[in-house]
Amino acid sequence: MQLIYLKRQMIMTGIFAEQTVEVVKSAIETA
Repeated sequence: MQLIYLKRQMIMTGIFAEQTVEVVKSAIETA
């Protein structure tokens, strides 16, 4: 049970990190 929760949290963090990178990239391009 704990493993599933941990894995899900890691996936969510990974998706969030990818979105953050995309936002930073677009911000640099428009700057």
